[in-house]
Amino acid sequence: MVLDSETGRFVDANARALRLFGLGRERLLQQGPAQVSPTHQPDGRRSDDAAREYVIQALEGGSPRFEWTHQDQQGRPLPCEVRLVRFPDRERSLVCGTISDISHHKAAEEELSRRERHFRRLIEQGWDVVCQIDAELNLVEVSSPASRLYGTIPEETIGRSVLRTLHPDDRASAREQLERVRATPASSSLFTVRLIDGQGASHWMEVVATNLLDDPDVTAIVANCRDVTERRRAELEVEAGRTRLQLAMDGGGVGLWEWWVKTGEVTWSEQTARIFGIAPGDFGGTVEHYRALIHPDDRGATGHDIETALHTNEPYETEHRILRSDGSLRWIEARGRVLSDATGQPERMIGTARDVTEARLAEERLLAAEALYRTLFEELPDAALVLDARTLVPIRLNSRAVELLGGDREQLLRESLLDLIAEGSKMAFAGACAARGLTSAEDSQLEIEPRSGPRRRVRMSLEHILLEGREVLHVVLRDVTAQLAAEAELRDRKEQLWHAQRMDAIGRLASGVAHDFNNLLTIISGYTELARLAIDEQDPAREALDTVLEAARDAEGVAKALLTFSRLPGSEATPVDLTEVVERTGRLLHRTLPASIAIEVDTSAAVDARVLGNADQLGQVLMNLAINARDAMPDGGELRCTLETLDDEVVLRIHDDGPGIAPELHARIFEPYFTTKPRGKGTGLGLSILHGIVSGHGGRVEVESEPGQGTTFSVWLPRLVGPHPRSKSNVKLPRTGGVLHGRVLLAEDNRRLSELAQRTLRECGLEVDAVQAGDRALAEVLAAPDRFDALILDHDLPGMVGADCVASLRAAGQQLPVLIITGAPEFELDERIPAAALLRKPFQPGDLVAAVAALLERGATSESD
Repeated sequence: MVLDSETGRFVDANARALRLFGLGRERLLQQGPAQVSPTHQPDGRRSDDAAREYVIQALEGGSPRFEWTHQDQQGRPLPCEVRLVRFPDRERSLVCGTISDISHHKAAEEELSRRERHFRRLIEQGWDVVCQIDAELNLVEVSSPASRLYGTIPEETIGRSVLRTLHPDDRASAREQLERVRATPASSSLFTVRLIDGQGASHWMEVVATNLLDDPDVTAIVANCRDVTERRRAELEVEAGRTRLQLAMDGGGVGLWEWWVKTGEVTWSEQTARIFGIAPGDFGGTVEHYRALIHPDDRGATGHDIETALHTNEPYETEHRILRSDGSLRWIEARGRVLSDATGQPERMIGTARDVTEARLAEERLLAAEALYRTLFEELPDAALVLDARTLVPIRLNSRAVELLGGDREQLLRESLLDLIAEGSKMAFAGACAARGLTSAEDSQLEIEPRSGPRRRVRMSLEHILLEGREVLHVVLRDVTAQLAAEAELRDRKEQLWHAQRMDAIGRLASGVAHDFNNLLTIISGYTELARLAIDEQDPAREALDTVLEAARDAEGVAKALLTFSRLPGSEATPVDLTEVVERTGRLLHRTLPASIAIEVDTSAAVDARVLGNADQLGQVLMNLAINARDAMPDGGELRCTLETLDDEVVLRIHDDGPGIAPELHARIFEPYFTTKPRGKGTGLGLSILHGIVSGHGGRVEVESEPGQGTTFSVWLPRLVGPHPRSKSNVKLPRTGGVLHGRVLLAEDNRRLSELAQRTLRECGLEVDAVQAGDRALAEVLAAPDRFDALILDHDLPGMVGADCVASLRAAGQQLPVLIITGAPEFELDERIPAAALLRKPFQPGDLVAAVAALLERGATSESD
């Protein structure tokens, strides 16, 4: 730029000058330095005065170089460097100058200067300690605050490992942090360690370490260390105080405890010691002593809860038992929190202890009582209700109450119980509700009118109680309608009932004894027969063995007598021609019934009316029905007995002209001791025994009766259309084998019976495979269908009973001949096990051989067909 010293204006400027001033040429040439600058320069001089001085210096031959502050169009100061020289011109006094923008340079210098001053002040006057550490982690230099704060740093520390100045427990973690910083240039790390000063005291230091090893001006790791000891202590104390306060508020009068995890030291409050039943001075102050006070069965769970809290930093809550020195057992609730150090490691636990023995026992008693009450209330055999004391509307009622009162539960819960009390009992019920205390069931009998069904007589007990602060009535109603009607008759029948029960028990015992006796007899007689065949006919022992066999046969007769005594259906099950039974019994009725009763017996519609059962019991069925008909016709009448076959059933019908039976009694006539006859005229057991006999034969009894129309009983029995038990054979075992051929599979779980059967069949020439379970027998046959010629199995087998095994074989399409052996008198063949034979225990070896021979013969016949 060129300046006219006489006018003080610019006369020329290049393009860069124009850009610097931010003005066009014409506008710039109309102004001078004072117009493009602030009023004053940074040194305080006026801009026009300062410019004039520098121009004079240039005109006088000087070359002034100076800093000048220019002002841009927005009024912002812009530092510049200016150099002036005289411009050679004869006519005018001109000055030529150069101007450079030094704003960035000035800003950088000022910032650097500011930072240097700031950093120096921080280092010299601050409380932080700055250390320089070399690549080997040795201490190179320490700032002056270190001496001011912690005393003189020992000379031997400089040049040695910085880790030696730290607490031994923190050296490993500090080394890890410094090595991580050293591995990455310009990286930093923040961590906390404890510094040991010259007096051996420890200070918590917060360290920021930065890797400046690659900086040529530093070549070290710079660590800025700040003492945070007081802050750390304050934080720990505030946290501990807050935790104590919170737990104390939560616990409400409970004992306090504190455990320093690393040292194992435990402190208790006096109340905690009292809770544990020891004097405060007697507590050992260790975790081990605390654990010794815990019940042995709870130590494992309590220790697990403590370890879980330490590892997860979650609140510690547990309940355990303690054994006090006086032998008493108490429940303790312990709660606490874990406090961690700067590294996140558990440092201590503080918490509370509370004796909750009484609360726990009370809660257990309350829960047990409530559960028991609800169970007893619902399962009570009597109707139970809880009524609102004012409205008498049920609040709660059990299933028996719903059944007694009729209707549905929701409806009963909306209406007053008084509406269901008969008119003659309303006053007594209202008086009981108004009275205080307990109204005994013996003193209060009512009549109720259920929503459905006839009136019922009930005995009521009633008590006023408080339920959840509400006055209610607890009412129990016992239906005594049938009881009152039967009490008089019951007295007369007590002896009969006792006798019937005794006979029933003896019968069941006899049946069980006979069943087990048959198994033993089979083994005894079987092995005796084998032993007899194994010796010469002239051997003197043969006579003794014959005696044993004779005794076994006598014992078999005893077993049969026991089964007959027990009256179990099937104990003498044989094919029975029901036509013969009906005709024979009919002839007996003509001789025994009064002449006023006309008897008609018609069996013309019965074709092959064979059934499987006991002829004597079936005759008793007809006789009992005829006697009932006689009692229903005291003035005489007609008795018709017909027999017919319908498909697979045989139907025996007995009709009388008596007064008939009311429909509501049809469901009860087969109940023991129920009778419609006058007192002393019947036991009420006839139809009950009849029903048991028919059911035992696989049949059913139906009754058709209308008042004034007489009564018809229909007895339906299954007709014998399939195979049935054969009579036992007297086949004698051969003295040598070879009479039978083939392979059979034997399934018997009684080891001695199995061995007897195997030996018997092998001596007859058969090959025998044996298993001990029904499912195993099924698997063997299905795995090799052509391997066996017959299957012999006991019915009562583990895994699968014999009948189910045969049914499964037939379902799989296997028609292998099967012989089922059983000692159960009630077991019979049915449609589930077709093409099977039955052998009952006890049996002789010859019986088994004969049954198997017939089985193999049937199988051979089937194959040839």
